[in-house]
Amino acid sequence: MRLSFIVPTKNETTTPGIVRDIYRAFGRKAEVIVIDKSDPEYRKPLYKTGAKIVVQKKGVYEHALVQGFRMAHGDLLAAIDPDGTYSVKDLKMIVDYLSKHKEYAYVGGDRLDCPKEAMPGWIKFGNRMFGVLATVLMGQRMRDTFSGSFAMWREPYNKIRSMEGYIGGPTIFQLALARKGFKVKCIPISYKPRIGSKPKTTNFKPGLAVKLALNIIRGRFS
Repeated sequence: MRLSFIVPTKNETTTPGIVRDIYRAFGRKAEVIVIDKSDPEYRKPLYKTGAKIVVQKKGVYEHALVQGFRMAHGDLLAAIDPDGTYSVKDLKMIVDYLSKHKEYAYVGGDRLDCPKEAMPGWIKFGNRMFGVLATVLMGQRMRDTFSGSFAMWREPYNKIRSMEGYIGGPTIFQLALARKGFKVKCIPISYKPRIGSKPKTTNFKPGLAVKLALNIIRGRFS
């Protein structure tokens, strides 16, 4: 079984270390694709990791994931945000769980029991509410739909490749898979404060929250 890992990054100094951790955990035969939207000084160290480096010229986080998965060759596809909040140790636990429980098409990390230093209470509350909305609409438990550490099988993914246009990170994969009748699951992982830079979401943005909720609803009925 071939494993492919997508690492979407933008100006994160922790990315080379995450790539090396992936190789240590899964071996040099693992396919690692870094979709990079960084400034040149951040990109240069990436070429020393041995991973395939692809420059992302346009689009946002979701586009980076889709671009990486479409380029990947693995039977099992996985992704991790390299900002220091997620650990490769937990990603390995996710991959191992998916490998042993083939009834699931997708397994993601559940961060919602992390300390408040890693995820402020209002963000945690919002994530819980999005999970409740997705659970009600999709008919299966989807607790942490925005977790940036997850894995899925290639065959189910090939049946949802037309989901571009949605926002919400990994949510788009969970929604599309659940809509096709595939089973998804979240398992507990650790989650740490972001390293080296401020969190991408620092202020409450009602417009973004509404847009994310509408995209979850769109994912169910469109």
